[in-house]
Amino acid sequence: MMSLERWNQNVKKRREQKVQFLKQGKEREKMALPPPIKPHELDFYHMSPDVEPWNQPYVGAKHPIKRKSNWFKTQLLISALLFVVTLLIFQAHTPILKPAERFMTQAFTREFNFAGMSAQYEKYIGEAPAILPAFQKDKEDKEQVITWSAPVKGTVGLPFDEKRKGLVLYTTDGAPVHAAAEGLVIFVGNKEGLGNLVKVQHMSGVVTWYGLLDDIQVKQKDWVKRGDVIGSAVRSDQKSMVYLAVEHQDRFINPADVMSFE
Repeated sequence: MMSLERWNQNVKKRREQKVQFLKQGKEREKMALPPPIKPHELDFYHMSPDVEPWNQPYVGAKHPIKRKSNWFKTQLLISALLFVVTLLIFQAHTPILKPAERFMTQAFTREFNFAGMSAQYEKYIGEAPAILPAFQKDKEDKEQVITWSAPVKGTVGLPFDEKRKGLVLYTTDGAPVHAAAEGLVIFVGNKEGLGNLVKVQHMSGVVTWYGLLDDIQVKQKDWVKRGDVIGSAVRSDQKSMVYLAVEHQDRFINPADVMSFE
């Protein structure tokens, strides 16, 4: 039978062997493992291709959720500042802030000009964009959209011919001149022989010219609806006249063919 003293010696010996084995194992692990990577040196895009991304720990320099949270807080702060500034402008009622108040009122109440954007896009690129539903219109329907009306009350004084490229309407002194159809103002200025001139581009590329104007009420890039006042007839001692021309695909057509005059 084993004595108690011998049994204690065996237990002590086995304990020393285990401790030595554990020390040797830790040394081998230190030699096999790479040096520890610092957090700022980790890179999300250099993960092991042999392991699925969802089984790998996130190793980005910045955590995406934290980054999105910080950006959201920044946006929230900017929105709050804009709200406070807008509130102060509308509550101050001081003359120096009146222009800013009018600008904000117009910006908040003005509708986005989809038709004008479509006309500009079609003019410079050649085809209306079809990304937004507002632009998805059949080409055959666009020709039927335009509804014409006489721009001024009067009679035809000088009819259309190839040299004039338009006609001249006789009207009363200072008579208001209206847009013949809805469209985008693409030119406001002076042209030799026509005086003050306004050009309005309509859907399908048709452009109307309004010359011999006085007191012009529109500016370039304005969107006008049919019947909106764009100016007035030039006052004259003899007869007040308004020049009108219709251009389509670099050709001039007789305005009397698309609208009626008194």
